[in-house]
Amino acid sequence: MHKRLWLLAGAAVAMLLVAVSATATTTKVSKGTSASLSAAPFAQAWANVPQTTAGRKAKSVLVFGEEQDVNGFNTNLTCCNQLAGGYLGFNETIRGAYNINNKGVHIKDLVSAASANSKTLHFTIKPKASWYYGGKKLPVTYKDFVYTWKNIVDPKNDVAGRAGYNQISGYPTGA
Repeated sequence: MHKRLWLLAGAAVAMLLVAVSATATTTKVSKGTSASLSAAPFAQAWANVPQTTAGRKAKSVLVFGEEQDVNGFNTNLTCCNQLAGGYLGFNETIRGAYNINNKGVHIKDLVSAASANSKTLHFTIKPKASWYYGGKKLPVTYKDFVYTWKNIVDPKNDVAGRAGYNQISGYPTGA
């Protein structure tokens, strides 16, 4: 019985190796190296990047690497709550009451004042705070904050966390 299992496993590995080697065609890229066809566009682009820091600076080329696949940029959702998603899109495009600097300090962004106690949270929205939506500049209103809060506390939404938001029980209408 064990001999048949090993024979079957060996045959499966052999078929896998044949399949992989049949599809793994290569192409020559600069400096005599080879890469798979799917990597060829990257290799061609990389060949044009200056090799020295001074050369890259002279051509205004920035080189960076990313180790994590990004599922999406809405880091409030469980599926997309990734550091890379924040760096590549969310932090640059999604605005809120505050931004957090590299020292962990909260800097007011859309608000000019904020206060909180055990029962209330109060923001004063900056008069010039605005969104760009569909090519139009729209003012930020309390409705934007209410919309965000409602979506985060909605149990139908698979958010990464509701901490803090789940302590808010309502908002004054027509504020």
